[in-house]
Amino acid sequence: MAVIGDAAFSHGDIMRRLRDLERDIRAQAAGRRLEASSIGRGGLALRDGGSMRIIDRDGSVLGRIGDLGDGIRGTWIGRANGEPAIGAYGTGVGDDVGFAGLYDRSGQYVVTDDASSGRGLARPYIPIQVGEVTPPTATTTSSTFESLAEGMASLQHPCLVVYGLALAGAGTAGEVRVWLDHPGPVGPVTTIPTAAYTFFTIGPFALPSSGEYGTLRNIQIQARRTAGTGTLGVRVLSVLGLESSWAQA
Repeated sequence: MAVIGDAAFSHGDIMRRLRDLERDIRAQAAGRRLEASSIGRGGLALRDGGSMRIIDRDGSVLGRIGDLGDGIRGTWIGRANGEPAIGAYGTGVGDDVGFAGLYDRSGQYVVTDDASSGRGLARPYIPIQVGEVTPPTATTTSSTFESLAEGMASLQHPCLVVYGLALAGAGTAGEVRVWLDHPGPVGPVTTIPTAAYTFFTIGPFALPSSGEYGTLRNIQIQARRTAGTGTLGVRVLSVLGLESSWAQA
């Protein structure tokens, strides 16, 4: 004999409910994976030691944010094969605010800030160029610009500044400038007063954007005599690459 429950839940009704339940489960599973999802106003917050990892289809970890394990927290970015590339992390305990670094393929950091002092670079070590403060031995009597110092460089910065020492003979004055193999003279021309034995600075000045970044460039410090019959000597003490704000100061 049939009962009320048999009539209320027919075979077709049960199958429909199963299909609805299956659809709901799939939707919830997809929601947990956040596939093809976007996050709008308000953003996403990782709290209480949470973390996020970016893993590619081959299983390599390309990025980690938050708790990195072993008491370390911060941000870690990997190369395409999962090797470390960039990191900014520390324990956050006491004075350990962490450091930011750029890594080479062997896992050694090649560029880092100085976390201990809180300012400037820790790596790489950058040499400081100095020279003898003695009368220059490279001289000219030419009325047209002549190269008195020359070198090769892979220019990395948008600005340059040149610091040097000049000696003009009795009754003699002159000018000093910077020359690049392309496009030629760059920056201002510096005047050397009559009979002066003086330090001079050219720049900081902006470099032209012509040429491919990082290519080897020939750089010359040129001088000429503009008055008198004596010699004009130049000794280059430093040439520095700077950020663009120096040229705008």
